[in-house]
This record gives sequence, C-alpha cells and structure tokens, in this order.
Amino acid sequence: FSGSRSVLRGGYGIFYNPLVVNLYGNSRLVPPFVNTVVIPGAAFPNPLARPGPRIPSTTGQSIEFNLSQPYAHQWNLQWQQALPGDWVAKIAYVGNRGLHIIRSIEGNPAEPVIRPDGRKFFPEGSVRRNPKFGPIRGRTSDGNSWYNSLQLSIEKHYSEGWTFQGSYTWSKALSTNDSSITAFPSQSSNTQDPDDIYLDKALAAFDARHRLVFNFIYQVPSLAVSGAADRLLGGWTFSGIASFNSGLPFSVINGFNSSRNLQVTPNPISDRPDWDPDFTGDIIQGDPAQWFNPDAFQLAQPGFYGNVPRNALTGPGFANLDLSLRKTFAIQEPHQLELRADLFNLFNHPNFATPRSPTGAQVSGGVVVFPDATGVAAGSAGQIFNTVSDSRQIQFSLRYRF
Repeated sequence: FSGSRSVLRGGYGIFYNPLVVNLYGNSRLVPPFVNTVVIPGAAFPNPLARPGPRIPSTTGQSIEFNLSQPYAHQWNLQWQQALPGDWVAKIAYVGNRGLHIIRSIEGNPAEPVIRPDGRKFFPEGSVRRNPKFGPIRGRTSDGNSWYNSLQLSIEKHYSEGWTFQGSYTWSKALSTNDSSITAFPSQSSNTQDPDDIYLDKALAAFDARHRLVFNFIYQVPSLAVSGAADRLLGGWTFSGIASFNSGLPFSVINGFNSSRNLQVTPNPISDRPDWDPDFTGDIIQGDPAQWFNPDAFQLAQPGFYGNVPRNALTGPGFANLDLSLRKTFAIQEPHQLELRADLFNLFNHPNFATPRSPTGAQVSGGVVVFPDATGVAAGSAGQIFNTVSDSRQIQFSLRYRF
C-alpha cells in the first residue's frame, strides 16, 4: 500500500503437542497389570518364608480413555509502516486458543452432597466413590487456554552509526489449569473441584500483562583529531538492552484438605480459602517480607470449597538494564585487539520471585495461607524468599584476533 511503504500481514495455523510418554508408562505399573502388596513383619533374609497377612495396594494411576493430543489454534494480523529516517513501525494482534491440555485430577474423590443453594458439601467421614480403592492419580485432556495480545514495535534500521528497536506487548492469558507437569512451583496442576474444570478458569501462570523491551547500538564516530588520538577515542561502540514486565499470577491455598473431598494426589493442597468479607485495605502490600496481607482471607466452612479464584494474586514485576562498551583496535592485518566492558543489571535492581511457602513445605499447589484447621495464617504467608536475577555484575574482557 501507499507506494510499498505499508504492509498488511496475517497468518493462521494449528499446532500439535506430543503426548508425554510417561502418561502411559506410569499407568502400566498399576492394577490390573501390576499389583503391589505389603507384607508386614516379614522375616529376613527370606521375607516369603512365613508371609503374614498381605495388604494390597489401594492406590493407582489412570489416564482418560482415548486421551486427546493437545493442540492450539494460533492467528495474527499485523500492519507494518515505513516511516521517514529509516524507521519502521508495527502494530499486531496475536491470539492463541489451546485445547485438550493435559491436567491432573483426583480420580477417586469423595461423593458430595448438593445443598439447596447448589453448593457442594462433603460431610465429615465422606468415603470415596469406589471405597475399595484409595487415591487415584488421573490424567485427562480437557484443559483449555486463551491468549490475546496487542503488540507494538518501533525499529530504526542501522544508519548514521546507530540502530534502535523497542517493543511493547499488552496481553492477557487465561487457562483452566497450568499443565499437569508445571514449570511454575507456585502453581497447582490440580483443579479445586475435579468434576468442574471451568471453576478454575483464571489467569494463566505465565500471564505477564505488560512487557516492554528495547535495545540499541551506537557507534561513536571518528573524531577530527590527530591519528593516534582518533584511534584511542573514536570507534567505540555503546549498546544496551532493557526489559520490563508485570508480575506473574499465583494461587493462595490451604495446607490441608479443608473441603474433605479426599483429593490427595498428585498434591493434597488444591483447596483454596474464602475472601474475608470484613477485610478492607490493600491486599498487595508490595513488601518482600509480606507481599500480600493474609488477613484478606479466611477458611471456608469445613466441607465446602473456597471462593478465592485460582491465581488470584500477582507477584512482583521485573526490570533490568544491561550495557556494553567495546572498542576494536586494528594492529596490523589480520591482527585485532578488542577491549570490552559489560555491565549486567546496571542499577543493581532486585527482581523478586513470586511468594512461595518455605522450603520443606508442600508448595506444588501455591502459597499456603492456612496450614491447618485452626484458621491461623502461617507466619510465612506472603513472604518472598529469593530473587530471579543476579545482582549487578561488571565484566571486563580483552580479546586478541588473528
């Protein structure tokens, strides 16, 4: 368009993910193919000489019949415009719809009682749907995800000794679960209610609402001075890259099976608390010593699911600037000497991780607020224990090329 200074691009595709092999491999080691028994008080060195009462294993694993292969619809539409002075601007819409994402469930939970108000209730002493078995780790392929983003970028092609590129993304990612093999230690692969996945539809663990990145290269021009001074002062190259993005979501959970639905596999902490209706003020405190205020939550009534959504809170953002200064001295063809200084995290800005439970606690489902039925918040609730980037580092290097 407009004398070839404008370009409109678009694309669409369907992309498939392979199924993880151990989904099937683990299932072949459970009944009816393999059965494990426990022989208490077995004699040594021959435990089978006088076997006592055998206790059969009541746990197991299962996979969904005709497990579906995960796949995603991906599409984009981009407008690119050439601007005066070697500048190019782009604006794009990018979307993604994920289907059949693998998730973990408790395959043998308790059977709830449906109250007149529609809520599920698990009485004390509830039994499993199949009382002959204990917990069963199930895998299903009914997970879903949604992603939409506006992406802006500006770029100056290299000319007059410098180049620049900047990009900004405003996005929102939703999902019903964060994968059965999650890369996020503060996320749960289980849904709170194994029978209703859409009650867990919320922000995805990787949802970074805003992201800004820019980089540049600037080459100092030759100076109008004598040859030796020009060789020493001219020809330096100055470059840098900066990254900024919003924090990532995380869940707050209970440290025990408060709903009494007997969900204990793969982790027993998918139950979430209630919002405290009497709480006023800011939930997010912004202090690494207590990122959020645990007073915003209260235990749900025993036997009920909590009303706090999955991934209800957001952790700290990320900011970093790296700079580099280098100079190449030509000695005599083909010999060159390069002097370089790199500064990582120039402003020594601490980038904190999302809150988590302390090491040793059960943390695979989120941040534990209430460790037990007393309703007293854990002292560590909301604390941040580590950073996700290094402190400032300065590196000098000298390279000889020949």
